[in-house]
Amino acid sequence: MAQEFMRYEAMFDYNVDKKGDIEIKVKDILIVNTNIVRFSFFKGTLEKPLGWLLGRNERTNEEGTFPGPFVRFIGKSPPVPVPRPRTVVSPEDMISLGIVTPSLCKHCDDFIWGTGRVAWRYKDTPDLFHKQCTPFASTYPRKKVDSNYALSQREAPLEHWNIEDVLNWMAVTNLYRYAELFRTKGVDGNKLANLSEQELENMGLLDEFHRKCIIYTRDELNGRGSSASNHVNPDASFQHTAKHHNLMEYTFSKLTWCAKCRRFMYGLVQQGLYCKVCNCAFHRTCAATGLPKCNAKAINDSGMREKAGVFCQPLEEQFQVETGVPQW
Repeated sequence: MAQEFMRYEAMFDYNVDKKGDIEIKVKDILIVNTNIVRFSFFKGTLEKPLGWLLGRNERTNEEGTFPGPFVRFIGKSPPVPVPRPRTVVSPEDMISLGIVTPSLCKHCDDFIWGTGRVAWRYKDTPDLFHKQCTPFASTYPRKKVDSNYALSQREAPLEHWNIEDVLNWMAVTNLYRYAELFRTKGVDGNKLANLSEQELENMGLLDEFHRKCIIYTRDELNGRGSSASNHVNPDASFQHTAKHHNLMEYTFSKLTWCAKCRRFMYGLVQQGLYCKVCNCAFHRTCAATGLPKCNAKAINDSGMREKAGVFCQPLEEQFQVETGVPQW
């Protein structure tokens, strides 16, 4: 059943009096869900509210409470339909496969990499998808494979990777700065699996941040990756598209975790996306498969309570003009 909403116009200004309130100005349009009548603080009728209302200010896009007597009812809003369910891809329609050589995902346009069966595709098409991208696979044309087409696939545990496999992995995880060093030191899959931060330092990696990035990204590869928080809300809604955030490609100079999947933002440069409004970091694949709501007021726990470095950030965005010129 579609939800119903009421529209109100502000007749008086209201300044925030307590946490949870929103500011309204004369002529502001407020949208209120009709379910408000179920709340104990609701008084009067929807057409003539006497108590408090809970809704959204169209001008500021803020949600919260405001006094009903400060607004007047102007009509119903068009109903908002229940979101259309996504087409469910049947497991019988797709197969999983191992690919030691990284390949691009058709949906998120980021690389698929890892050990085990990390890629998915339809039985009769060459396009590959991350597992989390498979719900979107049905939105793409299914191009039949050519009779001479042979998909290169090779499933192998990390310990069986050769040096070239390690270098390919470093290329797509933005660790290529040290690719030649790893080649010179003969780092194959077995050595990579057992590599320690101390051994990296002995190899000449003096930057602690770089050493930790390599170890954390390696741990993601062999399934030992740790999340930034064990308090992930299982009911969190990730139905918002990337356009609801102000995202930009970003290079994090501190250890950072994705605000959606809570896994490490791997690599040394351009590890993913950063929202300039809510200060959240996201993997490209996470951004392409639905994000949490952008909330500028919320303090996220994605490892970015402060901006995680300014490397590759435009100069004009590193300063707040309103603070003026510092005095020395």
